[in-house]
Amino acid sequence: MLALGKLGNRSKIDFFRKAMNAEKPILIASAYLALAHLGEVNILPTLLEKIKAPESSTLIRTKSAEALTILKPHLLKLVQDNFKQDENLGDISLLDSLQFSYQVNGSNLILIFTQALTDSKSPLNQDAPLVLNELKERIALPALREALFAENPELAATAAYVLGEFKDEDAFSYLVKVFEQYGI
Repeated sequence: MLALGKLGNRSKIDFFRKAMNAEKPILIASAYLALAHLGEVNILPTLLEKIKAPESSTLIRTKSAEALTILKPHLLKLVQDNFKQDENLGDISLLDSLQFSYQVNGSNLILIFTQALTDSKSPLNQDAPLVLNELKERIALPALREALFAENPELAATAAYVLGEFKDEDAFSYLVKVFEQYGI
């Protein structure tokens, strides 16, 4: 399914939309990614709902985040195209300077997940590092560095993994402290 989306095969959009309601999370996640690769920005509300839903699996959360990242350039192009239609704004180069962050019920999505890193009771806690990895926002790095010292070793290990994925050189001293903490 994802391969069809990556290949730009728009003939299966109805199939992908139907798969968004499948029973198996792997089909749902693949549908999100396929539709995102096809630039289907109308899946945005579903992605924002599922990424934060307490009942969502890790797979659904992380692939929703990945789909949001894939959709960002499509959304920016949509904004730019709308501005070009306005003759007073058509000369502004938006893609060079425009940035935005996703919001869920008025709260910044990155902030929701960085706060979840420190709230062990949050249903988002365990998935937070992986979601932040898929959202690819370096602004989350300080919170991920702090998560290295979480009481939950799995959360700390996942945060370390994500910092490595970001190639965060500033995390080096934090990682050394963690190794020392574990007697390494």
